[in-house]
Amino acid sequence: MKYLLYYEYLIRLNTSLKKQGAKIAKYVGILCYLFQKTICIHFKTCHIIIFSDICSTFAG
Repeated sequence: MKYLLYYEYLIRLNTSLKKQGAKIAKYVGILCYLFQKTICIHFKTCHIIIFSDICSTFAG
């Protein structure tokens, strides 16, 4: 009886950890997506600014 209760506890613990792991993975995925989007926008903006500075330097 004692082993059955322990086994059931382990099954419930494993299920709980899987659910928590899925939640954590979902949030990490969302944060990585937002971070990547922010970094890409930042680099595109900086690249445009640098390119426009170079053009204005050559034009001036």
